[in-house]
Amino acid sequence: MGMSDLVAFLCDELTRVERQTKGIPQLVEHGMASMLLCLFFGYEWYEQKVKFRAEDPDEWMLNGSDVWLAAHPVDNDVRRIIYTHRVIRLANALFVLMRAPAKGLEVLKERFLARSTKSCFIEAEIASSLVFNGFQVEILKEHGKKGEDFDLLATKDGATISVEVTSKLDGALTVKRIKNTLQAKRRQVSPDRPAVLYIHVPADWMRLELESMPVFDEAFQKFMSSSRRFNVIVLASEAVVPYLNGGIPTTLTRACFNNRPRHPLEHPGLFQVQLGKTASFLERLRSTRAATAKRRS
Repeated sequence: MGMSDLVAFLCDELTRVERQTKGIPQLVEHGMASMLLCLFFGYEWYEQKVKFRAEDPDEWMLNGSDVWLAAHPVDNDVRRIIYTHRVIRLANALFVLMRAPAKGLEVLKERFLARSTKSCFIEAEIASSLVFNGFQVEILKEHGKKGEDFDLLATKDGATISVEVTSKLDGALTVKRIKNTLQAKRRQVSPDRPAVLYIHVPADWMRLELESMPVFDEAFQKFMSSSRRFNVIVLASEAVVPYLNGGIPTTLTRACFNNRPRHPLEHPGLFQVQLGKTASFLERLRSTRAATAKRRS
């Protein structure tokens, strides 16, 4: 199905979903996001990662059913909020990449089908945020070769940048741990062009920035004193802040800029993206539906 046919189909489905849910915004948005993910990744993936499951929900998407959530209680439970937020964010990111269109969408799809959801989700969101900031993006296959084993190529105004995306698991935040990550990732990007590294970190690390940022600063300074490979290193995290009977989803990015990179960039600030701030997939469908109805009238 081509992009124009997909949009036409989704516009028709939007009218049906609005009727079925009586227009309740959260239900409409979740329903349409789920449909897009099912169409792109296939029903088997959707059933494992998005559909509510009484057993073995996805560790990142948290698609446990009410029965599963009740059987695995937690304090200040905001898992359903996280689940809904991630389904919608992933659909928004995917729609931006499809409309661009970004190169290598099949590569991204293969990664989602074969790997853990978290790493693929973060990569998709970074890629879509770069598209939103005006970059042409290509999602690359792994080569397993030194200097060519990074995730994305981003091009803007004639400059092409290597982009690597990684994540850290829960555990102690130490200078050594972060520096080891930087050293390992340095070997994956090409020395012949600018490079940017995104590191998705646990929310607990960023909750107390007065304690965590000095650790990151020390690790970055030690690394950049001996390496000029990365122009920008961006920390990204997300959390849900409990509020009344629910919560408020938040995302956070912090960028560190190399003052003496090997290959300077004209606009390095464009890489400090705001996760989850790309164009709304649902808003785009509604504007397309309205424009189509106007042409027909």
